[in-house]
Amino acid sequence: MELAGKLTVEIASDTEKNIFDAKVQNEPEDLADILFTKEEQAGYKQDTTIRVYLQVKDIREQIEEKERQLIQAAAQEGNPLLYLDIQLMKQIGTEPLIPIEKTNGALKISLRLPENRTNHQGDYKVVRLHEGYADLLDAQWNETTGELSFETDTFSIYAVIDCEEVPEKTMPEQAVQPEDEPAAEPSKKAVQWPVLVIAGVCGILALAAGGIWMHRKKQKQSA
Repeated sequence: MELAGKLTVEIASDTEKNIFDAKVQNEPEDLADILFTKEEQAGYKQDTTIRVYLQVKDIREQIEEKERQLIQAAAQEGNPLLYLDIQLMKQIGTEPLIPIEKTNGALKISLRLPENRTNHQGDYKVVRLHEGYADLLDAQWNETTGELSFETDTFSIYAVIDCEEVPEKTMPEQAVQPEDEPAAEPSKKAVQWPVLVIAGVCGILALAAGGIWMHRKKQKQSA
């Protein structure tokens, strides 16, 4: 589209450097004032075309521990789902890409989250980390499109925070084990029976010994 008769701004796509299908959702007629000052717009020739690119990298493996701590402190709760380096680049004609670190107004950015990294409640936060400061940004989740959108005017490190509440695991109830029953005391009959047996054996032995003694005594008297 033509802007102030001076330049054309196009939102371009670089799929190789935009792994989450990031898009700028602002109206095209608003882009010139958001991206460039009036002085910058006046300095471009009428036939100049400026292409604007979003570059998104997954930096989970490169994020430093101090940066993780700053992000977690800003989020207060939830678990970091993605760590991203989001850069806004401009290209004037065929010149090399030039980074745009800050814009004059807020750009609305949307990201398509991977299916294996979405929660059922759609409860997300976005934290922006820039020059050692972490800011919590409002974010909206579109369940139909699977896109997360937020507004920002600074391009740097971002984290998508998963704030879904995980239900507490309930421990299964333990079956109550019966306490060990005390060993049953032996009945009196069970105790008396071996005693009677022993007493009977002893009586028989005593009678036998007495019979032997009497027999020997008679033999001595007859001798």
